[in-house]
Amino acid sequence: MAAQTEVVAKAARRRFAAAEQVQILKEADGCTKPGELSALLRRHAAPVQATALQSAGPAR
Repeated sequence: MAAQTEVVAKAARRRFAAAEQVQILKEADGCTKPGELSALLRRHAAPVQATALQSAGPAR
């Protein structure tokens, strides 16, 4: 008999409109205290990789 395989649905990534992305980046630029950027990314379910944020502006 052939082995049965289970097909697991892949989770869909959250997509943001360009205006939403710009707003998130503006908020990220305002993060100055330790942990603020991480909290921002968690709040928005990390739509943008942290490395992309760091390459877009000064490291935090």
